[in-house]
This record gives sequence, structure tokens and C-alpha cells, in this order.
Amino acid sequence: MNYLIAYKDNEGKDFYGKPWLIPDGGTEDLSFAKMIKEDFLKRGFKDVTIFSTDNIPEEVEWEFVINHSI
Repeated sequence: MNYLIAYKDNEGKDFYGKPWLIPDGGTEDLSFAKMIKEDFLKRGFKDVTIFSTDNIPEEVEWEFVINHSI
């Protein structure tokens, strides 16, 4: 299982309707993903969401993030 963080920048902007994602390729370490999420929230990023998937789509939509959020 891969965990990724979807987010909008600190002005609430995403990438043309799609979320920014980190880390590239995901991580298998949920505690690492939670640490990144907390850091992003402290830095003022918006809609910071952890989601999980076995297969990362080529293009991730916010609907996919919401349906796979943890």
C-alpha cells in the first residue's frame, strides 16, 4: 500500500483542478505520511489529505483522493 499526500498551496490553489502530490511515488510508511501532513498544515497548506492506493493513476483527481482518503 502506498500513501500519498494531496494538497493545495497556502493560497488554496491546486494544479489546474488537480491536487499537488507528495512524496513522488508514495511511501509505504504511514507514520512518515502523517509527519508530512502535520508539517504541511503548520506551513499553511490547504486541504492536506492522506490517501492510499496500490496503483497510483497517471493523473490523480480530487475525487480519487477523497474516495481513497484515510
